[in-house]
Amino acid sequence: MTVTLPQRGHDILRDSTGLRAPAAHAVLVDPTFDPHEGLVTAMREQGVTLEPVGDPLRALARASAIPTLAVVVSAALEDPMLSGFVAVVRDELDLPVLLAYRAGDADRLGAAVLAGARPVVDQPYQPERLARTLLELATRSDLRPLVRVGLLELDPGAYDARLRGRGIDLSTLEFEVLHELATHPDHVVPRERFTHRYWPHSPDPDGTLAAVISRLRRKLDAHDLAGVIHTVRGIGFRLESTVLHDHSHPKP
Repeated sequence: MTVTLPQRGHDILRDSTGLRAPAAHAVLVDPTFDPHEGLVTAMREQGVTLEPVGDPLRALARASAIPTLAVVVSAALEDPMLSGFVAVVRDELDLPVLLAYRAGDADRLGAAVLAGARPVVDQPYQPERLARTLLELATRSDLRPLVRVGLLELDPGAYDARLRGRGIDLSTLEFEVLHELATHPDHVVPRERFTHRYWPHSPDPDGTLAAVISRLRRKLDAHDLAGVIHTVRGIGFRLESTVLHDHSHPKP
């Protein structure tokens, strides 16, 4: 069977004039979804058409066929199906994936987050909050410009990181952490800013953040950027712009 995918990412939200179309469609993948809860109706009242789908393959087909803001997937879809589904949506459709979870699911989210999902949706679903999160995605790429520090360039719309024009292979979460640091070069970003945003219910958010920073450092070290992320013990992390500027002007 051959599946033809549409244009990638935010391009599918633009009409033939090149202007962003007023699309507000999202696909929800939740095998435990109860249609009697009234979530779809409540979301429509908030300006979002939410399409619940129990089967991940059908969800891919729907997200491919209709201009879609994002895919929301519940942690009730267990691994390896969960992380595999997230990876396909991110790699093939280039759509944001929002991870919905309950407090007791925190320990099971790691693989899905590494695959590119953002754990930002609480369960039970809260229509107003979910609609606000989805609608913000429609303008996020316009509100988040390119960030440049030395010859490091970060494009948040495409989740693309480059150094001297060469791509740096980062997961979505690693990109988000680097983007936050690069947005405030030479300033300490508190640990709490990351842990509250990405692991609000994790029993060990500091340990999870440390693991992400460690992976990010290894990838940057491979590009001769050793020491670019500095740990300020007990407070947070700082991106050292001098390392990036030195890299911009290599010695002859």
